[in-house]
Amino acid sequence: MRPHVREFVRICSEVLPLMEPIVEIGARLPEGQEKIADLRPLFPGRRYIGCDMIEGPGVERVESLEKMTFSSGEVGTFLICDTLEHVRDLSHSIAELKRCLCSQKGILIATSVMSFPIHGYPNDYWRFTPEGFRELFKSFEMELIFFAGDPGFPHTVCIIAGKRELLECYQEKLVNRFSQQAVYAPHYTDCLSQLLVQTLARDIVLSEKVEQHTQDAYFGFTEQLLQPGWVILPGTWIKATIKEQSDINSFHLRTDNTLLMTLQPSQMNALTNC
Repeated sequence: MRPHVREFVRICSEVLPLMEPIVEIGARLPEGQEKIADLRPLFPGRRYIGCDMIEGPGVERVESLEKMTFSSGEVGTFLICDTLEHVRDLSHSIAELKRCLCSQKGILIATSVMSFPIHGYPNDYWRFTPEGFRELFKSFEMELIFFAGDPGFPHTVCIIAGKRELLECYQEKLVNRFSQQAVYAPHYTDCLSQLLVQTLARDIVLSEKVEQHTQDAYFGFTEQLLQPGWVILPGTWIKATIKEQSDINSFHLRTDNTLLMTLQPSQMNALTNC
């Protein structure tokens, strides 16, 4: 399990009123990740059921996501961390998740990947854009979408889905908490570094002009930041391309009249931790 995915679940556990039983799909603890992949300590004293397609450490029930044995409405909370990319039949699986989840107070929390190496378990089928993830869960009444990484090519996508009247109450608090979450560039994004001048982190853009809480938190590309009243939180990627033969001595990043940072030639076309 990737550290920022665990942190995402931790924040959800602290902010959201998650019902029992808490059911984790893809709960088998890989060798060498027994501690970081174990989400149970985030839910002390709660009824927690670990499910996977095969037996192993962390697994209480062997379940197929495409046809689960839970009764309709039995599950209070679903946790599905970096698992959906391994599911062959997504449409049936999402329908099963919705069937099993409590229709009134149930919450689904899921993460998956976009810019990430192929990793069979046993097979690796899918990659998701943020809007693709939203489309996947469109049968739910409300979906809050988050991502981490380059806005044009994020490595992680996350969703919280459930009843609108429930999630609306926690949307702003969730955005504020996630905006403080540090996420660091993994080694496999180095091939993209020539396009990046600022490191990955929070990647959250939220329109402050939305007066009614009927709009989901929205995230997008840097050109959308030019809209009045929009806020870009610390750590968002900024893309720039510097020609190899350029005579530029330094690169200044400003907002209005405020100098945010200066990059020297040695820092250009590279991941820079600013």
